[in-house]
Amino acid sequence: MKRLVSACVLPLLLIPLTATAELSGDPEAIAMADQVVDSIGGRELWSGFRSLHIVEKTRTLNGDGVMGEFWRDLREPRERYTLRNRQGRTVEFWWDRRGVSQLVAGKPPEPPLPDSVHEEILAYWPGEIYVMYYRLASEDSDLSLEKHEDNSFTATSKMLGKALGRFWVNADGELYRWRHADGTEYIYGPLRHFGEISFPDWGTQVDGSWSFYYIEVRGSDEAPPVSFDPG
Repeated sequence: MKRLVSACVLPLLLIPLTATAELSGDPEAIAMADQVVDSIGGRELWSGFRSLHIVEKTRTLNGDGVMGEFWRDLREPRERYTLRNRQGRTVEFWWDRRGVSQLVAGKPPEPPLPDSVHEEILAYWPGEIYVMYYRLASEDSDLSLEKHEDNSFTATSKMLGKALGRFWVNADGELYRWRHADGTEYIYGPLRHFGEISFPDWGTQVDGSWSFYYIEVRGSDEAPPVSFDPG
């Protein structure tokens, strides 16, 4: 989340996603996107999701054992998560179109989060990997796909007029590597089953700053069952 969004683009990011019609662009790139969606559970499953609940265990330079629980809305810009280390210290973070809130060990951070954090999150959200799974599965007509020679494709938002991210697909049709337009980049492990969903066993940022193992992954056709208000 490194780029700030301009005032003229920000209102566009607040429009809920209503993915319709079909993907446009390179037929080969569209076929690759279809392979990725099929590998994680299929178009019918993912296009019906409204939200995603994920539990993961992290592995960082600070050691293993941090547990993260995430509630993500795939159709509107909002998310809530809790990180808890082995000593029970927690970081809670939640945001929606109105703003961002954070508690560290039950208290607001000092100094407070700057306004730019909210702008960066909103700019990141349309191309966020889980949101993109939903958008690709729903054949979002806002997306245009372009294939590259290294077995990857780029997804561009026609409404925003910019690329959202790049997806590298392995010979089995699974997502191997992904890069957000802001430069955030992950490598993913082999798929495993979480009920109807198949997800990578693990993922790691290429700079090593954040690695994780999925513990639980559940999709729902309802909004996240959590409050996005402080307190």
